[in-house]
Amino acid sequence: MTVERVKRLGQAGDACWEAILAKDICRLGQALTATHRAWGEILPLTTNAQIEAELERYKCYGRITSGCGGGYIIMATDQEVANSLRIKVRRRQC
Repeated sequence: MTVERVKRLGQAGDACWEAILAKDICRLGQALTATHRAWGEILPLTTNAQIEAELERYKCYGRITSGCGGGYIIMATDQEVANSLRIKVRRRQC
């Protein structure tokens, strides 16, 4: 693990948060993908060719796996995805 790899992961996380605040789905997708790639560099066993091929099947702004390379795919998309759960985030007034 190198400082640069961890730095890239932190930058991807910052980009994700900024995209959420800006409600920018395109930037959110890019940040999710950047996070996935950074995790893959730091912990290479969290992904493999089969997982990467599955991720590439989806047309979306970006995506990441949940947990350590398994379980679910979290993606930023404005398209319907068969057999998926749609999550809509709303701002709550306090």
